[in-house]
Amino acid sequence: MGNGNGQPEGSRLSNSGICWSNRQNIGDPWGLPWAYVLLMLHPPDDLTGPEDPSGLGDLAELRRRLPHVLIEIRFYRANWYATDAVLLARYIARYWAQITPYTRHVCAWNEQNLASEGYPGGAHEDRVVPDIKCYQNMNAWNLQVIEELERLCPDMIFHYGALSQGHSDDQKDTGTGYIAPGYVGLDILKPSLTHQFVRYVDAHIYWW
Repeated sequence: MGNGNGQPEGSRLSNSGICWSNRQNIGDPWGLPWAYVLLMLHPPDDLTGPEDPSGLGDLAELRRRLPHVLIEIRFYRANWYATDAVLLARYIARYWAQITPYTRHVCAWNEQNLASEGYPGGAHEDRVVPDIKCYQNMNAWNLQVIEELERLCPDMIFHYGALSQGHSDDQKDTGTGYIAPGYVGLDILKPSLTHQFVRYVDAHIYWW
C-alpha cells in the first residue's frame, strides 16, 4: 500500500531533498531520510552523437538504495540559449526507455534568467534585472522543448525548471534596491508555464 506520494504506508521520510551532485557535502547521503533527489545529467556538446549524458549510471543505484524517494532527472546544459531546443528534446527522448524503470520525472533547464546560464541579457551581479527579451526568448525556447517532449514522451512527468529569484518585478521584497523593470517575468512565461504537458513547476525554496 502507498500513501499517495510514492511512499509506503507508515513512511517517515522527511520533506527534504538533495541535489545528488552535492552529495559530497553530506557525511552519509545514503543514511538520511530523503524524500526527493535531483539527479543532474549532462548531455555532450554534440546532441546528435552517440555519447551518453554523464551521470546516467547513478540512476539505477539511486533507485535501488532509495526505493521510495521521488527522483527528478535534470538534463542540464550550461548554455540553453545556444542549444537547439528540438535537438535537446530528441536527445532526452533517446534515453527515455532507460529512465522510465526508475522515474518519469524530468526537467530540461535551470535558472534560465541568469547570464551565467547562457542568455547574454540575463541577470548578473552588475545587472539584477534581465532585459525583457530574456523572458520572451525563454518562453519560445521552452515551448519548443515542451512540445517535442510531449510528442515523443507523452507519459513523462515534466517539471518546469526553477528560475533564479529576484529578477522580475513580481518580487520587489528582495532588498536589492533595483528599479522594477515594468514587466513580470512569470506573465511572459505563461504560455510555456501553463502548457498542458507541464505537471510541476520547480522552485528554489531555500530563500522563502
